Order: sequence, then C-alpha cells, then structure tokens
Amino acid sequence: MFTDFAPKTVAAVKQAEELATRLGDESVATGHVIYGLTVDKSVCLHHIFQDLNVDPDMFSGYVQSLPREPQVPNGPFNRHVHTVFQRARDAAQQLGGKVVEPERLALALMSVKSG
Repeated sequence: MFTDFAPKTVAAVKQAEELATRLGDESVATGHVIYGLTVDKSVCLHHIFQDLNVDPDMFSGYVQSLPREPQVPNGPFNRHVHTVFQRARDAAQQLGGKVVEPERLALALMSVKSG
C-alpha cells in the first residue's frame, strides 16, 4: 500500500498507527497522522510545531481528546486518511515526484476539511 511513499513518510504512518493503538482507537484518523509527521525531527511539520511551541507528546494528548472514529472495514485507516493518502500521491505526481514525501502528506492533510 505504501510502495510509493518515501521511508520517512512510511515511518510517520507507522507512528500514527502506534499512537492509535496506544490510545485504544479502532481506526487511524487524521490527528494520528499529524502526530506521526511531527515525531521525526527532520520533517518540516516537526519544526512548524516547534515554532508554535507544540511538542509531539503534547499533541498526542490533544488527539486523545478528539471524538473517536469507528473501526473501518479493510482498516486501520479511516476514510479521511485514505483521502489524504490519495491527495498526497496526486500532489507528488503534479509536482513531478515519484514518491510521497512527508511534506506532500502534510499538504494533503491541510486539504481535508473533515477529520
């Protein structure tokens, strides 16, 4: 499913899955993915959060306060996250890239109004 994702993007998605598991969530939602993108100190979203004085662990606490998403068939990613993945792929193609870098995933997250 992630053959076209850069290693750092795959690592961010795995961090998102791990957070969902730690919080006992039945599906991975956009908040989990945002968290995943903030963990790696070499990813731009980490630095944006740092500039805003938001620590990834603090953000994970915020994710815990969000409404829970139900389990999804063929999970673990909910429909909003699937939309984000597709939009990130589209952005990579439009910008001439062959793989989805973390910044493309962050860009795609900003395009989703729900989640």
